[in-house]
Amino acid sequence: MPSVRSLLGLLAAAAVCGAFAFLGYCVYLDRKRRGDPAFKRRLRDKRRAEPQKPEERGTQVQCFRSTQKILAFSKSDFKCATLDLVSQVSSVYQTLSSGRSIGTSP
Repeated sequence: MPSVRSLLGLLAAAAVCGAFAFLGYCVYLDRKRRGDPAFKRRLRDKRRAEPQKPEERGTQVQCFRSTQKILAFSKSDFKCATLDLVSQVSSVYQTLSSGRSIGTSP
């Protein structure tokens, strides 16, 4: 049965070899990127072919340039959260006042 020390040594050696392989691949790609004009062109064309806008990725980015816009957005967000909380509390109240338990279905 192999000892723990030898297993740790093998694991450390594998980690070192993996790190060297990764660094070697990084150096290879960097040299290729710097030296091959066709590689640069293909990479540039690939990046230009698919410009991703925030709307396409499914996220909505809001840009606030003034304090008034930030406050208006915060107020509307706070109103939505408050209305949601009120609706949840009223739903729980109605459930309890009807004599049902909260965890049961109607």
